Amino acid sequence: MLLLMTQNSEGARTVLAENDSANQNKQESQTFHNQLNQQLEARQPTQEVYDTSNMLADKDREIERLKLEIGELQDRIIEGRANGEIILSTELFMGMFSASREGGAKYFYLKAEDGIVTGYETDSARSNKNNTQLNFNK
Repeated sequence: MLLLMTQNSEGARTVLAENDSANQNKQESQTFHNQLNQQLEARQPTQEVYDTSNMLADKDREIERLKLEIGELQDRIIEGRANGEIILSTELFMGMFSASREGGAKYFYLKAEDGIVTGYETDSARSNKNNTQLNFNK
């Protein structure tokens, strides 16, 4: 408690009342926080919390699996390049297949970057241009 000397007794009563009010506010705040902590500790997790937790754990496992798969694919690409192998996407393969059936292409000139095919050109397209410029399909 803080006691200040003032010229009149009215001033001293005001200071004492303000100190009591501040102490009461502090005590009420502590009581509120204690009750809130007790309520939070007593709560039971709901099924929704369990389900969400399981879903997040599944996603974390999937992320780790994909990271491992990416590493394995990168290793295979490096090994494949050393052996002269290339990787061809299904989309490009289907385009080449269609070109061979519809356009009569017999040979394909592949454009590859780091062992991965990124485009192709057919023999018929190349002969039509007289080999002046390569124009790879993507």
